[in-house]
Amino acid sequence: MCCCFTQQSKCMNVSHIQYRTFDVHVKLRSIVKCIWSCDATPNNGDHFIFRTYASLYPTIIFCKQGWVTPVDDRTRGAVLLLGQANTWCRFRTSQDFKLLGVTLNPSALPRLFHIAAHEVTNRIYDDKRVFLNDALATFCREVIGHSFNPKHIINLLTEKNQEDVNYDDPILPFIMSCFQCDMRSPVTDLPRQVFMSQRNFERKFKYYTGFTPKAFTNLARLIGTINSLSVKTKKLSDTALEHHYFDQSHFSNEFKRHTGFQPSVFAKSVDDQRAVWEHFLKFFHTLSICPPMLCKS
Repeated sequence: MCCCFTQQSKCMNVSHIQYRTFDVHVKLRSIVKCIWSCDATPNNGDHFIFRTYASLYPTIIFCKQGWVTPVDDRTRGAVLLLGQANTWCRFRTSQDFKLLGVTLNPSALPRLFHIAAHEVTNRIYDDKRVFLNDALATFCREVIGHSFNPKHIINLLTEKNQEDVNYDDPILPFIMSCFQCDMRSPVTDLPRQVFMSQRNFERKFKYYTGFTPKAFTNLARLIGTINSLSVKTKKLSDTALEHHYFDQSHFSNEFKRHTGFQPSVFAKSVDDQRAVWEHFLKFFHTLSICPPMLCKS
């Protein structure tokens, strides 16, 4: 896969792959991270490899043309649901493909489709599993029936958001605090603040996010280090200290466990492709995709 990049307004091209993101209304940003498309044209019979890292964001992928499947799995279908994950994965595509994706924020699956987040953590559901859920099946059929129109998807999600009866659940602000790493008290103090037992708090937290509060917070911190390595040139020891790891060794072990790479390898790839990476930083982070050079391995 050739790493030749150009930039065209909101569209991005990686060799023969074109990415595009679509604006989401501010009222939807609590549940939708991004709506995006990814299209590829034939390239001498080549296929494409995307390598992802741990993500707090579940994603629904619609295959308008061609297919995408995990390298070590046979899951394939017209619709894929990628649950939030604390590990990395490699995806292989057909030679040419057209994908449309809806990347959701943490807690969106339970709120919109009444799917417990922990049921899809580290899992990939094909259309057979997706269509077992009535609410999600109705949404997917509407998307497909309206020719994958992003504006129609936004309207559908707006309607679903208005129906969200759990919007005022007192635990949701604490989930956002954990995600933004701006908590003013330790995770262990959170249950008392919403008048819940430790067990009930962790049960509800896992229902909404797929992870325990501690695991969720650790992942949010790890993702913060990825952002730091992507935009700043600094020593790994400084990055580890900035994000409150015990030491550089602890940071390196956690980074590799969730991404498959040593942080030094990741940082070097970003630095080697600095001009490219700066243009596409937001989009690659949206999909939790490693730098293009690393995606090939």
